[in-house]
Amino acid sequence: YASKHLWSSNADGMNRPSLSSSTRNDGPEAIDYFSLCEGLNHTSVKCMELLCVLAESVSRYYLCASISGDDTEQKHDEKESKDAEQIMSLFESDALTNKLLEQLEDPLTVVGGALPDWCTLAPAFAPQVFSHASRRLLLERAAFGVSRSALRQQEAKVAVAPLRQRMAALRGRAVELVGEAFSGGAADPTALQLQADELYGMEEALAARVSAAFRAQQWDERSLECAKAAVRRNALLRDASSLMEHYASDTRARRRRLEVRFEGESGFDAASGDEAGVTRGFYADVAEALLSCDHVAGILCSPMCEKKTLTNPHALSGITGAKVMRPSADETKLPLWIPDMDSSQKVIIPTPRADPRSVLGIFPRPIPSQHPQRKALLKQFRLMGRLFAAALRDGFVFPLPLSASFLKLVQSTRGVASLARSGSSSSLVSGEYLPNNSNASVASSVSSSPVTNSNMSIEDCSNAASCSVEYNDSYNDPRNDFLPRGVTNNDTFTRSCSGPFYEGSNSNSDMKPLAASRDSLVFGMELNSLDLPRPGFLGGEIYAAETYICTLLDKLDFDETTLSHDEIQKRRKQIASDRSFARKALGKSYECSFEEYFEDRKFVDPLDPMQGEEAALLCPNGHLRPVTIDNIREWVLLAKKFVLHDGVIAQATSFRQGVDDFFSSEALRLFTAEELQQDVCGGGDNVDKWDEKAVRSLFKLDGGKGAAEALVAVAAIGGEGGAALSRRFGHSSPTVGYLVKALLQATPTQRRQFLSFVTSVPIVTPGQIEVVPVVNPSGDFLPMSDPCCLPRANTCARRLYLPKFESYESFCQVLWAVVREECRFKGFYEWRG
Repeated sequence: YASKHLWSSNADGMNRPSLSSSTRNDGPEAIDYFSLCEGLNHTSVKCMELLCVLAESVSRYYLCASISGDDTEQKHDEKESKDAEQIMSLFESDALTNKLLEQLEDPLTVVGGALPDWCTLAPAFAPQVFSHASRRLLLERAAFGVSRSALRQQEAKVAVAPLRQRMAALRGRAVELVGEAFSGGAADPTALQLQADELYGMEEALAARVSAAFRAQQWDERSLECAKAAVRRNALLRDASSLMEHYASDTRARRRRLEVRFEGESGFDAASGDEAGVTRGFYADVAEALLSCDHVAGILCSPMCEKKTLTNPHALSGITGAKVMRPSADETKLPLWIPDMDSSQKVIIPTPRADPRSVLGIFPRPIPSQHPQRKALLKQFRLMGRLFAAALRDGFVFPLPLSASFLKLVQSTRGVASLARSGSSSSLVSGEYLPNNSNASVASSVSSSPVTNSNMSIEDCSNAASCSVEYNDSYNDPRNDFLPRGVTNNDTFTRSCSGPFYEGSNSNSDMKPLAASRDSLVFGMELNSLDLPRPGFLGGEIYAAETYICTLLDKLDFDETTLSHDEIQKRRKQIASDRSFARKALGKSYECSFEEYFEDRKFVDPLDPMQGEEAALLCPNGHLRPVTIDNIREWVLLAKKFVLHDGVIAQATSFRQGVDDFFSSEALRLFTAEELQQDVCGGGDNVDKWDEKAVRSLFKLDGGKGAAEALVAVAAIGGEGGAALSRRFGHSSPTVGYLVKALLQATPTQRRQFLSFVTSVPIVTPGQIEVVPVVNPSGDFLPMSDPCCLPRANTCARRLYLPKFESYESFCQVLWAVVREECRFKGFYEWRG
């Protein structure tokens, strides 16, 4: 088990003692799991390890069994989702979970950074053993600094959340009444203003009750201050980068909650926390910009600028024999992602990994260490890490659909260790912070010995990744509470990659498969063959060649003792010329053999369509070595290493550094990569598989207790405001039926645009959308009219306002026109009646 450090608080400027890192060697007798800390002995560790192995194995077995069943696709998806949760819950320990929750209830030990060591080490070592809710609570109460820790303890000890929800509802209704009073259509605007004043008074009364509740518990009522910033929509990424740079480097500002507005737009956050609609939209708009082909380069990432013609139409999926221009060294677009694009060629789309369980996600485009845009590219990944951390810390979603495979690489301390220079006492390992006067230049470690680990570079040292990393904070800087302390020797992280890999021999001979390591199954921290792109997508030929061609060759090797040399060569030729390769291995609709498909392939970057000397070399003189049936297994190994490690580890490290700017990235190991993908990136919301039940569950047609309370108060005063507030759509309302039908018939893109229109993020997030009719002050439903009465949304309140429509056709025409144009032009503006 690789090193696990105690997350110790240094927010008060004191250096607290930390747990020494636990180590293991790779020798047959050297897996020494000694006590990780007091209370975790060898038996405890082995039991948790066993549960993790069982959880992973059962999950995979269930997946294979369910896929081979006869259920329809929809029934299979529903059954898989429900049963997967039940299966994983079997491995959660109620005793350990309850013990952790009991520890988290003690404000002194949590806020003071005095939690027992096991509370941070055990959940990171074996997340499957603890409930997701308990690990999330541990993260929120102990990882984000003293201010947020104290605030979370307040919220837990003083039950004022329902009162604050009622306050927000009353305030929202009062704002509506004020808007109507000044809209010009009210018969008695003074009465509406008086009703609004009454609601504001009720809000103040509830605020007094909140203060009294805090005094009763002997707590001082506190709230996080805001760090407010403005960005320009036409320079969003540039402004976001500058904003996050200042936010991360300013100690005082970093403790505050970030609140963003857009320059030139009147919209502002009318709610706090994760209900701040404009700030929520900021994260969503930045994520969208990071996927735009206006910012992301295409498949070519070589620094050379020349025109070449592809002679093999099968060389790369989606690219035919057209002339392709290589980007110049000063090209503004960056090779951020493996560029699978939508039909419009304007947006990078998330794609699946080879693992059948994988959720769609984007994966970094592997780049060579000498790429001229490397510095700018790594800066972008550090920005992503900062946005990811800031959103997680403040309860927002950062809807950049990162692949779980990339998040595993970010979590992996093995990846960081492989970049650290050996022998340096100040090297950064596992998110370690360097002293103020230290500037570390870290690079991929290179071994000159034969390849024994598929995650170690085999390229020459001159081609190793060299990444300059700056750390501005010393051990005594008051950064949020979870800074790891121990520095671990690089040998700690030497661990075999799971999945088949091959032992190196001479350049033209076969490579023999070695057994997969058990460790990666336990910890899920090393990428393997299942993390490769799925066949049918860019880069999918690596997995296809490994699972199809290499498997056939392995079987042939097994039978070689009974076959003559000539017979073996004959069968090799048959494997190479079998024209069903493209259809069976790659899922293509055409016939194409291995030797035809790989005709122009060389030992260079497998994603480069030119396959020339300008591409990143997988081995010395790789551009001169064609890929053949005799060396395909060596090519698979080297291509896997480039795509899954050597070409992307620097990006993962930069992303991790961005997280470290706000809290220790070690805290991410409390969760599996799939949990992070779902919780922070919003992955797996299955928008493309909505049915009527799922659509209706998105909406609520009443305003809840706060709305009812406001209605009673307004009705007691009398006047037209009460009638306006009381009108609601019913479940059988034609307009609601039109809305449900429109979403059922919509494309996945339209559905995400609708979610972005109403909630400012293109994914399903917690909380229902309130559907409110557009009415006049007398309570009459207003018909649609352009431009006075159109669908609109309040993103902070997750509220959709709809006028009355006479037909489904007119509803669809107007709704999708509004949604489409809003997503095209964007903007947050204050509603003024």
